[in-house]
Amino acid sequence: MSHVHGREGHHYFTDGVPPTAVVFAAAQEGRLDGPLPVPAHLWDEHLDRLTTLAATMTGCPVARISVLEADRVVCRSSVGAPRLMVPLAQSFCARSRTLVRGAGDVVISNNPATDERFHDLALLPHNAGVRFYLAYPLMGSHGEVIGIFSLRDVLPHVMDETELSVLADLAVLASERLAALHHLPQESDGQAALHLSMMERTLKAGCWSYDPAKAEAPVSWSPIVAGALHLPPQMPPSYYAFLHAFPLDERRKIVACLHRAVRRRIPFTLEATLLPDASGECGRVMMHGEPTDKGGFYGVLWPSGT
Repeated sequence: MSHVHGREGHHYFTDGVPPTAVVFAAAQEGRLDGPLPVPAHLWDEHLDRLTTLAATMTGCPVARISVLEADRVVCRSSVGAPRLMVPLAQSFCARSRTLVRGAGDVVISNNPATDERFHDLALLPHNAGVRFYLAYPLMGSHGEVIGIFSLRDVLPHVMDETELSVLADLAVLASERLAALHHLPQESDGQAALHLSMMERTLKAGCWSYDPAKAEAPVSWSPIVAGALHLPPQMPPSYYAFLHAFPLDERRKIVACLHRAVRRRIPFTLEATLLPDASGECGRVMMHGEPTDKGGFYGVLWPSGT
């Protein structure tokens, strides 16, 4: 699995983005003539888990889920870049809607600046430096394109069939979540959870979260995380259980990284060696986390080298 690069505290495509307060003034005046930050109440942690999985799997520093509205594109989830509202005429994602043929179709450009489909948009400040762009359509209940699941990088990428297949499935999950947020017809919560579980098994990466508002059980993780940490599946998730899956010297490194991330509210990626398992082998795991707007973190964990 690829290492996610360009993460800690670094955002792409930030030129010319005004302060968050400008969002409300612009909304009151009915104008949107350039990129604006998306208000926090439009962020969604469920969508953030999907963009984190996509970025982790592909190594792209930027993954986004954007909704196409009448006059603008609203980024509801983003890893590695700010969430922006952009006029339709200035958006790669809005342009992609005109290029896709339907569900499961994909648009890929390894240099938008020289690609006739995107070269005019690549000249805009908030798109400067994009050398790879990928877009999957997010479909509504009537077969319409309601949004775009996209990846961006400053380097070209070659995607294999497995990565493209998983990204297509993540786009389906994103469509289902958007349907839930907007009270559209959708699959049941149980079916959506099953799909996410299948996705984790395919990627060999498990989801975890830390929510300080949940005093009794602030830490949660999927069975894949427990397995990667060599913990019994019936053991309740906890910070204590997580730390004691590692030797003492590794714990110190992990604690320093986690405390710094929590204190500064920044993403983190770390690799650490586990305690020996029943066979005496010491495995290694990778862990990535992103801050949430509620003061917690969410992320993924997977065995290193997979």
